[in-house]
Amino acid sequence: QHQAAVAEACDPAAMAGKEFDLVVYGATGFTGKLAAKYLAAGLPDAPTFAIGGRSESAIRALAAELGAGVGRPVPPAVVADLQDMEALRAMARRARVVLTYAGPYEKYGGENLIKAAVDSCAHYVDITGETPWEREMLFKYDAEAKARGVAIVQSAGLDSLPADL
Repeated sequence: QHQAAVAEACDPAAMAGKEFDLVVYGATGFTGKLAAKYLAAGLPDAPTFAIGGRSESAIRALAAELGAGVGRPVPPAVVADLQDMEALRAMARRARVVLTYAGPYEKYGGENLIKAAVDSCAHYVDITGETPWEREMLFKYDAEAKARGVAIVQSAGLDSLPADL
């Protein structure tokens, strides 16, 4: 179990002063790209965001596409492989929220991103439907996340598509 011996609460001022409101991780996949395009449209009161993923060439190409596609500045691109804890922590330290679309989460190392987010005082949100894995993550990280003042939100929007159709 990951639970820290004594988890320190995250500094709210430091969390509020992060570079990005959110990082869209897994932005080059189908659903992640939809989210990134939505954010790139520059809606009123849109959050500051970066796009993230494991492939530098793919994530930079998407950033260029998003900027050119709407005549706006190219969104920042953050490269971090799900097996590289230091890169994941560096990404999470820059964002208030890490919103990940890189699944299946258990198979590809989603736990590493949860751990990096909790360690780096970033909220974590995914769209998993992997119930046994969710339960395992809850048992491992819930107490520490609560003590640090960060949220772990899994299955956000799960099964919303059938209702939308």
